[in-house]
Amino acid sequence: MTGLPLTAGTPLSPTLDMLFSRWTPHILWLLDCSGPLRFADLLRRLRPLGTAMLTRRLRELEAAGLISHELYMLHPPRVEYSLTEFGRSVRPVLQAIEVWTETQLRPAQVSSHMAVA
Repeated sequence: MTGLPLTAGTPLSPTLDMLFSRWTPHILWLLDCSGPLRFADLLRRLRPLGTAMLTRRLRELEAAGLISHELYMLHPPRVEYSLTEFGRSVRPVLQAIEVWTETQLRPAQVSSHMAVA
């Protein structure tokens, strides 16, 4: 033991902080699987996520360069969110988690989490 404080980061910390805050992997996964989505579509697919939290996560992901939004000046105006090239580079990480989930978790564990998410 080196005597480092328990809060000391690891080489994984920057990536884990960026990709695995609450709801972030779910948003990235949906945008990867579905392509561009409107705010209401994301909100509906990510129940019980609320409007304020989704707004916060989308802003954080955009600031990190993982997603972009496009404003369509229609009546009413609409915004679509999509992955950037940098965001698409996360695909192998999400796919590895998906494969691990399918191969390592018992079906009952997966079902109980799917019912909540």
